[in-house]
This record gives sequence, structure tokens and C-alpha cells, in this order.
Amino acid sequence: MKAKNWQYGVLIEVLLGFFVLVLMGFCFPKTFSGTVIEKTDTYFTIQSQDSESKAMAVVVKWPDTPVVKQGDTITVTYYRKNHGAPRGLYASKIEVIEKSELAESKVKVQQGGKTYDLYRLIVYSYGYMEDSDSFASGTGARLRNILSDEAEQDEVEKFPVFQWTEDFSLDVPEDLQLSGIEIYNENGEEAAGTSLSELPAGTYYVGVEVYREGAYMEEKGEHEYSGEQYIFCLVKP
Repeated sequence: MKAKNWQYGVLIEVLLGFFVLVLMGFCFPKTFSGTVIEKTDTYFTIQSQDSESKAMAVVVKWPDTPVVKQGDTITVTYYRKNHGAPRGLYASKIEVIEKSELAESKVKVQQGGKTYDLYRLIVYSYGYMEDSDSFASGTGARLRNILSDEAEQDEVEKFPVFQWTEDFSLDVPEDLQLSGIEIYNENGEEAAGTSLSELPAGTYYVGVEVYREGAYMEEKGEHEYSGEQYIFCLVKP
């Protein structure tokens, strides 16, 4: 009799454990944030926002799933994963994050265990205009234009200044594509080469240019994009 009671006790514990796991799956939702990189009639794939992670998730679409576009950044709240077909997350809630709420990646300087922001210029852009239902492009000043324009000298005073050290480095996020580096001496003349470590003693103005791919406009079949320069002054002893 005692053996049977023991068996019943084990069975009850196993069933209770299973019930708790199921309950946790439905009562304690998890979230996954990322950018929509693929979309079909039955699911869409999102890439994690974490630059150090390559994680992706497939979200199964339900009849009441909000409309999302390729290129949207979304946060998915889900209660359980499905490992059958179709495979992915069954979402209970999907929120599309507005562009203004996103932390935009930027080129920065790392030095002495700290990270520093730089002066930024938008040197060109290509984006969708809702009013005209078309794309428009524009260009702006670069570092060389500011240095050669007397009226812009107040802007030069805003450039962050760094003293060269061996641990000085540029941090270019993975979602930005490095296009080039412009270096000018204190007289506004272009310096030879783009290696900061090999520059002789002096004061230099540096512009790091990157390409940023923006949102994908699915109905137009085009990406928005922009070019940016991140500027600073470097003093080499």
C-alpha cells in the first residue's frame, strides 16, 4: 500500500510540475525586439536589435496580427514557442516602434575606457515624402566646407578635441558602412593618408563618413538612406 501511495505521490508531483511549466508559459510572457527582414502571408522574420547578437525569430501571423512592413522595428510579446510547422513564436501582442523612439547608432571615439560622442553632419539623404508620395534627395555641407568658410568658424569651436593616446580608437557600429575618412591640418589643408596613428605631430580635423541604410518602403520597393560625417579635432604631440 505504501508503495502505491509513493507512486501516486510521484505522479502528482510530475503533473503539478508540468502544470506549473504550462502556466508559466502563458502567464509570464517574454519579449523579442528586432527589425522585420522578411515577410510572407503566414509569418515574418525579425532580426535582433542587439548588435552583438545575430538572433532571429520567426513570428507566426494570426488574423488579428497588426500590419507590419519590411524594415519596421517591432517588439513581440509571446507566450510560447512552437517547434512544429510553422515554426516560430506565437505572438500575443506586437508593437511597431516609431523611428523617433529608436536609439540611433552613431560613430563614437573610445579612449581611456570611456566612449565619447562626436559632431555629426548629414551630408546627403534620400527619403520618402508623404505629401508628394515620392522620394526626394538632398545634400549638406562636409567638413571641408566648414573649414573653408569663415562664417562657419563658430561651428569649428563645437568639434570635440582629443589628445592622441595609444588606446584611441573609432567605434563604427555594424549597421553603418564606413565610406571614408577625411583629415585636414589646422590650416584646412588635406593631410596625406587616413591612418591616424601615422600622422606626424600637429592638430588635425577628422571627418569619418558613413552610409546609413534607412527604412525599406515596401510599396515603393526602395530603401531610404543617408550619408553622415562624424567630426572631431585630434591633437598629436
